[in-house]
Amino acid sequence: MTSEYLVGRTAALLDPAQTEFIDAVFQAGRYESTTFTKLQVEHSTFANCSFKGSIFENCVFINVVFLGTYFRDTILNGCRFEGCKFINCDMSRVDIRSSALKYYNVFSSTPVPFDRISESLPAEGNLRQLLCDNLARESASIGEFADVGKFRAASMSGQISFLKAVVTRPSPYYREKYDTTDQIRAAVQLAKVTLFNAIWGSTRSHWVVLRNWMLLAVIAFGVFALAGHDSVGTNSTWTRAGFYGSLSTIPIPPPHEYTVDDVSIQILLVGFRFLGLILGATFAALLFARAYEGRR
Repeated sequence: MTSEYLVGRTAALLDPAQTEFIDAVFQAGRYESTTFTKLQVEHSTFANCSFKGSIFENCVFINVVFLGTYFRDTILNGCRFEGCKFINCDMSRVDIRSSALKYYNVFSSTPVPFDRISESLPAEGNLRQLLCDNLARESASIGEFADVGKFRAASMSGQISFLKAVVTRPSPYYREKYDTTDQIRAAVQLAKVTLFNAIWGSTRSHWVVLRNWMLLAVIAFGVFALAGHDSVGTNSTWTRAGFYGSLSTIPIPPPHEYTVDDVSIQILLVGFRFLGLILGATFAALLFARAYEGRR
C-alpha cells in the first residue's frame, strides 16, 4: 500500500522559482529538462512524476517519498537525501554525482546500477552496509548479479570499517557510544567476518574458493614432502610423497601403488581429503549457482 503517502499533504506544482516545499504532494507532474537549484523539499511526496533529463543542483530532500517517479537521464549533483523512500521508481539511467545518501534512505522495487551510485555511497561503515545490503537485494530482484556482487563487496567493506572503528574508538563519538563490551563483541565479529571473507569471498566468489583449494594442495605437498618421505609407497622420494599429498586434496582415488603405513600421516591424509572434498563441493556449488543466476 502506498496511498498513505498521499494523505494529509497539500497538492502543489514544482516551480523552479520556488525553492522550499513542506508537506506537499506532487502528482503526475512532468518536470522534464528543467534545472532546479538549491531546492529543499521536506515531508512531501512525488507520485507518478517524471524528471527525465532534469538537473538537480545542491538540493535537499528530507523524508520525501518518490512513488513511481521517472529519473531517466536525471542528474543529481551535490544533493542530500535523508530518510527518503524510492518506491517503484525508474533509476536505471540516473546520474548521481557527489550526493549524500547516508541517512536511512530506502529503495523498494527500485534497483540502481552500482556504477551510477557508487560515488555517493556513505563513507560511514554501518550506513554504507545498510544501504548496500538494500541495493544488493534490489539488483538481485531483476537478475543484475554483477551489481549484486559489487554491492555485497561494498557492504562488507563498510561492515569491516565500522567494526574496526568500534574496536579502536578513534573519535569521541565512538568512545562515548561504545564501551568495552561493545569493543569485545566487535572484535569477535571482525575476526569472524575476516575469516569468512578469506575462505569464501565477500561476493561468494568461486575464484576465492579455487585459490584456497590450490593453496591447500601446495600445503599438502609440503607437509607430505617433509613428513611423509619414508611413508608413501616403495622407494619414495620427497617429490613422490609431496605429489601424493597434493593428490589427496582432490576428491579422486590416488594411484594404487601409493600406500601409507604411518598412523600420523594417515591422519593428515584424512584431514586433507576432507578439506579437499569440502572445497571441491563448494567450488562446484558456486559454479552451478553462477550458471543458474545467469539464466534467470
